[in-house]
Amino acid sequence: AKSLTTIAYGIKDPHKLRILNFPASFLWLIYNTIYFSIFGIVNELMVMPSIIIAELRFRKDRSIKPTPEQTDEQTDK
Repeated sequence: AKSLTTIAYGIKDPHKLRILNFPASFLWLIYNTIYFSIFGIVNELMVMPSIIIAELRFRKDRSIKPTPEQTDEQTDK
């Protein structure tokens, strides 16, 4: 899990970073559960939904394409 996270942090694309961090976070959750690390479990239970929400927002923003009028307004500014 640590190696996967280390590789992910070297990637500049936030989308790929989240995709690689999610499995690592899941593996840390398993590890923390085995060793009864309450704070580690709580941490991963906050990180994993955060990654999911960020990914859903990223995909939603990507699916919204600007209309020609919006593009013209942005170039005028």
